[in-house]
Amino acid sequence: MNDNTSKEARIRQQAYLVWLEEGRPEGRDKEHWEQAERIVERMDELAKEDESGGATAGAPLGPGQA
Repeated sequence: MNDNTSKEARIRQQAYLVWLEEGRPEGRDKEHWEQAERIVERMDELAKEDESGGATAGAPLGPGQA
């Protein structure tokens, strides 16, 4: 599995979790996918920062950082 496929699978899983959290609404697939993309991107950024000795992955997010 290449990196793009792996990332897509992570986004798909996150979108599913968002959908569940919101009570399984119909017709909001695109919104959930876009939210999941933002979440996965932020998680990747935090992981890179952690690897490079920057902010820790467990650090709280400030306003507008989610």
